[in-house]
Amino acid sequence: MFHVMARCVPGLRIFERDCDKERFLAEIARSIRKHVAELYAYCIMSNHFHLLLCTETVAIGTIMQGPLARVAQRWNWEHGRKGPIFDDRFKSPSVTDERYFLNVARYIEHNPVKAGMVQRPEDYRWSSARAYLSEGCDLLTSTERLLGYLSRSGNTAGYRAWLGSPEPAAWPHADLPEWDGVSERELPPEPEDLPELAQQIATRHGLSLQELVGRSKRPALVSARREFILDASGQGHAGIDIARMLERSPALVSRVLCAS
Repeated sequence: MFHVMARCVPGLRIFERDCDKERFLAEIARSIRKHVAELYAYCIMSNHFHLLLCTETVAIGTIMQGPLARVAQRWNWEHGRKGPIFDDRFKSPSVTDERYFLNVARYIEHNPVKAGMVQRPEDYRWSSARAYLSEGCDLLTSTERLLGYLSRSGNTAGYRAWLGSPEPAAWPHADLPEWDGVSERELPPEPEDLPELAQQIATRHGLSLQELVGRSKRPALVSARREFILDASGQGHAGIDIARMLERSPALVSRVLCAS
């Protein structure tokens, strides 16, 4: 059993959008089914993730290799970049006993609370807390083991009391640095809306918005579109959204970003 975690390289938030989180969880689910593993707890934040995984047939690296590679390829393609998106290899300390298991699980569920995003773990959509409190409604989380530790009947009452107790959810690994304490509110501000950014750049170049997204290839228009692509990407907008705003193909956006 392992506590698997990884964070993005500084400045990246690869799980910022709901669709990014959904895509990653779908990849994890596919790998778990393929390798007959179990997931007991998870939390996906915008710049890092935590998983509590059990595998009996393959190494933990085999389970994580596919999901991490595919999410990296997708992110780099959408944003026209190359290179790693995670800061070093994922960490996966082993979980060796029941007390350790409970400490790790509770720490994972309290991650968004610690970051100041919600007041209660169950208020955060992208963790396993809701699966437990709604009696295992999702298809990703295996709830039986944790509920069995907390209640003889295996119902959610013991889990709710354990999750809401005043005992702090401390960092469970004495041998690992606590890089997980950065609040999401300390991250860079949200990017400008694409239509507003496009209008600003069009005005700056003495153009209308219709001209900017039109089909003309006049040098002044090509230069303005290039500036828009670079500014929008620099603020964190996905390449596919930039392409949609310009009514162009994602491949064109990728070429501009790669050329820069």
